[in-house]
Amino acid sequence: MTLVRLLVGLAMLWAPPALGQTAYEARRVAVLWDSSVSARWRDTTGHQLLEMPLNRLGYAVVPVDAAKALPDPASIPDLRGGVLWFEGDSLPDPGAVLGFVERVQALGGKLVVMGDPALLRRPDGGQGVALADANRAFARAGFRLNEGHVRITFDVEIVRRISAMVEFERPLDAVLPPFSIWRPADSRATSHLIVRRRNRPETESHPVFVGPGGGLAAFGFTHFYEPELKQRQWRLDPFAFLAAAFGHTGGPAPDVTTLAGRRIFFSHIDGDGWRNVTEVQPWRRARKLSAEVVLEDVLKRYPDMPVTVAPIAGDLHPDWCGTEETRDLARRMFALAHVEAASHTWSHPLDWSFFARADANAREAAVLRRYPGCGEGPTRLQAAWRRVQTRIAGPERDDGTEFEGQYGHSLYNTPRTYAMRPFDLDLEFEGAARWLETLAPPGTRIGLVQWSGNTLPYANALEAARRAGLRNINGGDTRFDREFNSVAYVAPVGRREGAHFQVYAAASNENTYTDLWTDRFFGFRALVETIENTGAPRRLTPINLYYHVYIAEKEVALRSLHENIAAIRQLPIVPIFASHYAAIAEGFDTVR
Repeated sequence: MTLVRLLVGLAMLWAPPALGQTAYEARRVAVLWDSSVSARWRDTTGHQLLEMPLNRLGYAVVPVDAAKALPDPASIPDLRGGVLWFEGDSLPDPGAVLGFVERVQALGGKLVVMGDPALLRRPDGGQGVALADANRAFARAGFRLNEGHVRITFDVEIVRRISAMVEFERPLDAVLPPFSIWRPADSRATSHLIVRRRNRPETESHPVFVGPGGGLAAFGFTHFYEPELKQRQWRLDPFAFLAAAFGHTGGPAPDVTTLAGRRIFFSHIDGDGWRNVTEVQPWRRARKLSAEVVLEDVLKRYPDMPVTVAPIAGDLHPDWCGTEETRDLARRMFALAHVEAASHTWSHPLDWSFFARADANAREAAVLRRYPGCGEGPTRLQAAWRRVQTRIAGPERDDGTEFEGQYGHSLYNTPRTYAMRPFDLDLEFEGAARWLETLAPPGTRIGLVQWSGNTLPYANALEAARRAGLRNINGGDTRFDREFNSVAYVAPVGRREGAHFQVYAAASNENTYTDLWTDRFFGFRALVETIENTGAPRRLTPINLYYHVYIAEKEVALRSLHENIAAIRQLPIVPIFASHYAAIAEGFDTVR
């Protein structure tokens, strides 16, 4: 009988769902943003703060631009709900947004409001949707917005405060921010914060609570932000709040941090600085390249640590800036069993958006004089003198070449590092990968591109990478240390751009630790703090040792790399290549 019961139980587990039943977990969350205020999804609070905690719960984010035609929510598979989190307090078309929200709710989805819902106003000061209409949607989530607004808060008292929820990383200020009058619309709602002016019961507001159909974290009570230093911290516990608001059961969820019960470790190297002469002794006396120091002092020293190495094809190709020496170093690296070959593009774009326009090559022709060629780059003293000369000469005519690339504001002001021929997406991806394969052992197939420059590829670039058979990685710049003391600096798994997905690196490289490689060259040693803080009390990321070849230029920088490796080798990890992690991350976005 016991065997029969077991067989019946297994049959039930494997049986397909009956007709009419939901076959998949609802794990997609539509986060609405307004491109008329923040031009890029990447710069919104929805992406920078909210997406990572949603990922941690197993949810994949679908960005929905409220400034454009909104999709039918029914076209988003496995939709769990929607989030309103706008940078402004008005919307170009509040009625369309309300219609989207109500359609989400009609499909059984939850509604979460973060900050100002922005439904009641238009940017020109005109009336948005009527309060009664907005409350129709809010009430389904369990809350209601009343008339009135408390602007003077010096005499506001806290009636109820669940500190674990509303003072997660930073306590509430002694003087609270102005607030709207939010009230529960359902007896099942849980208020985590109740405030009011003394002796003014009509001003009572519940700015943080969870209802049966979603949740609310009102403006001023989600997070702290200091614009001058760009510092941010959560006030709200985003993990607990979002789990409660979306009815997270704690069941199985996709996870990019762990394999076989151990924390994932992967390492990848961008090829920047391949041709730079090292300052580290004893190699300096022989004028060895930084790439050779990486090969001899890092790669050969740690054969148990898999690493993905991505040269820039322009640093190696004989028709660009390559030499037999730079190519031989790539061959020797790629021949190592624990090294995975990857590509860091052909010409190393710095500002990807520059090349998104059809006239990019014509625009670039106007600034070709700025490219440094293949000689050694300017020394720091020479670069400083050039900046002084520029200031003395006064501003140049604007030719549209102020870039966001990591070198765009310092040594160079060019949209890419090399420009020996017009920009060509196919060359950057297919061309670079296939040519770099000629330097690798026979049968090697390069399957990964590591984004260069500002790591903000546009949709066509992502498509070209996919067309070339390449997964992708880089961007995100996750840090969680004494200088960046918040989970708000931990990036999500990646960024959706149109129909494509950009996979973020799981940690920042040494560039952000060294003021863009200008100072504090020892700074990368702080990576161990990020590893610790993203490992407990919640495992937020895998361990990622990500750096550039130029780390081998400076003695203290190279030492910081060895310190990080020594710390990682003490941990219970499962080492994989970067392309494997990129596949896992892409799977997170697509899994059902």
